[in-house]
Amino acid sequence: MKKALALLAVAAMTAMVLAGCAKSTDMDASLETGTANYDFTGKTIVSTNFDYITKTVEVVTTAASGNTTTTNTETKIAYKQTTTTLVFAADGTFTATKTEAYLAGADGDYRNITVTAGLTTTDTYYSNYGFGTDRVIAGVAGTTKTTSTLTGTWKAFFIQDSATDGQTVSYNLSLASSAETENYLNGTASAITAPTNGTSTVKMTYALGDTDSSTTPLDADYLTGTDYWVNGTKIDTDGAEKSYVYFSIDGYFSGNFLVQ
Repeated sequence: MKKALALLAVAAMTAMVLAGCAKSTDMDASLETGTANYDFTGKTIVSTNFDYITKTVEVVTTAASGNTTTTNTETKIAYKQTTTTLVFAADGTFTATKTEAYLAGADGDYRNITVTAGLTTTDTYYSNYGFGTDRVIAGVAGTTKTTSTLTGTWKAFFIQDSATDGQTVSYNLSLASSAETENYLNGTASAITAPTNGTSTVKMTYALGDTDSSTTPLDADYLTGTDYWVNGTKIDTDGAEKSYVYFSIDGYFSGNFLVQ
């Protein structure tokens, strides 16, 4: 039985609506999706994800026989961080915020380099970057791409399919508004000196341009479904062991979160 059910499914079962919730004892835990029911009352959960540039160093060595050996080494350079924060306040209010921000790795010299020494040729090149490669990038780091916010209230339900089934805690949201701000970057090209063992003379310098903002009122009478399960625990960047959960909001956010 899933941890969260759509509104029609909720109506078809015996459910008790609560302003907050406490952990329930599940007699049928082996049939549940997650490892346990979870009480999100007063909790803040955070999901952090990164986008990466791929740096590839390819080394081709030619033997005296004419045979070649090729090795590739890849390094990931984080250039964008996406942070999603869900707040289940004890008073029943709910806030979700998602922010995409560019990191220090967004700026750099990402031009291709080829070095030949004897029978060995080393190519260094970059890929998977939306601002382009084989160029120098400046002005992107430290800027925010988008910020999205949902506000409303949350409700918890104890759901039981039958007298022999354990209780499962499910959550629905009454969303009042959705807001989004998107910042656009304008790029200016300039010519610079080519790097040693490279040919590109392109430098792109970016600056903040237009900003689009919108706020959309939502139907707070409509219950938005959620889904969650407990993955266990995970060590956070601060060294603390925290609960690690999957949480999704129908039509909006989803991902793995650490409970703060």
